[in-house]
Amino acid sequence: SGAGSRTEAMPHHRPYNHGMSKKTRRRKDEQRAKTQARRITVGKVVRLALKSLLFAVVASLLLVGLDAIGVPGLTNTWVQIGVLIVMYALSYPFLMSEFRAASYRGEEGREAT
Repeated sequence: SGAGSRTEAMPHHRPYNHGMSKKTRRRKDEQRAKTQARRITVGKVVRLALKSLLFAVVASLLLVGLDAIGVPGLTNTWVQIGVLIVMYALSYPFLMSEFRAASYRGEEGREAT
């Protein structure tokens, strides 16, 4: 009668994703992770600023060091700009890792909380 629980009254009641295939569930979870990773927060901006500052310091020290040991061509401004662009392209994945989903950072095994 009326004494049963809600699931007893509705035997067809199951979790919302019960009928969803594993592939669809994984795709939806990946999409949710991407959306979460793209959100801009104060912490992400601070970490990006610190990483960018570290990049600028390392790049400057490297250029000064290479110029000091006499690497030919580094006195030319265009060559220095080219070296900086190559260094930035190589460090871009590290700099922007805060805004990439965990599955793209090699953390697939980690469970989301």
